[in-house]
Amino acid sequence: MGEDRNWLNYWVDPKSWSFRGDFEGIFRDFEDPWHCKDRVESLERRVLTAVATYRKHDTILDVGCGLGVYTELLRQASGAKRAVGIDVSPTAVERASKNSPDCEFHVVDLMEDQLPFANKEFSLIVVTEVLWYVLPNLEEILRGLGRILKDEGSLVLEQSFPDEQKFGTEYLNSPEELRSRYLEPAGFQVDGRFDCPLEGEKVAIFTTSKRPAN
Repeated sequence: MGEDRNWLNYWVDPKSWSFRGDFEGIFRDFEDPWHCKDRVESLERRVLTAVATYRKHDTILDVGCGLGVYTELLRQASGAKRAVGIDVSPTAVERASKNSPDCEFHVVDLMEDQLPFANKEFSLIVVTEVLWYVLPNLEEILRGLGRILKDEGSLVLEQSFPDEQKFGTEYLNSPEELRSRYLEPAGFQVDGRFDCPLEGEKVAIFTTSKRPAN
């Protein structure tokens, strides 16, 4: 596959920083564009796993599952009987199904599709490095995730924030804005936040739950 090409150019124009979103092209042309297999051992992913699975879960959803490697890790760490991954790329979903046959995978375009799940279906929903790709519909997407999350369930998000952000600044600029502008209006309360400083960026991990109805 075309590992000598820059996979970042598939989702954003490097000159104008306008959105391209060719995620199918990324997975078609690259073996592991997001380094999914290596990243499960990274600091931020180990922190994410620890906070997401500090208690057992019966049903989990991995949003933006990519190759399905992390979906399988979550299944094992949480003790879930059912683990589901969704991704916009059919190629990613096909490869994830082969990589992690004990999980189930579906093609879902968060910008176009309704989440094909029942109300209160999942006890844990994990969203890893997806938000930059769905900014125009982010609050609506979060409300949809709230619909399929059990009342006692957890929504956990991991998102990197570059020190010199050039993309999506009209929508999101910081972890603090993610909380106040999107999570809280969508009906979530933040139970914890963990920051992992990396070179040139900060990775913020939020653990949230559904805010009790008045």
